[in-house]
Amino acid sequence: MDAATLSTAKALIVDLCLQLMSGIFKELIDSGSSDCFVNSGFVIKSNLRIQEIDPLFLILIDDTINHCINQVVLLPIQLVYRLSYVIECYVTPLDSSCEVVLGHS
Repeated sequence: MDAATLSTAKALIVDLCLQLMSGIFKELIDSGSSDCFVNSGFVIKSNLRIQEIDPLFLILIDDTINHCINQVVLLPIQLVYRLSYVIECYVTPLDSSCEVVLGHS
């Protein structure tokens, strides 16, 4: 499981709608990330249903291990033009500039 940083040229921040709640939140589309992630504080604030998983280590672009992840959520999102998806996101603390990181998965 790999993640790029917000300062990389492979990143794009867009607004998304979460189908479970009103309002818009910031999402980072990160072509350097192999997986999708959601901010742990956002999960708690949004009262999203958490599923426990076997521990996984988050490996950053510089090959350092930053965090052990043991939870996922199924996040129903809506893009512009009303396209809806349910994505599995690993729960982890994220940079304050976005609530969700969408990677290749």
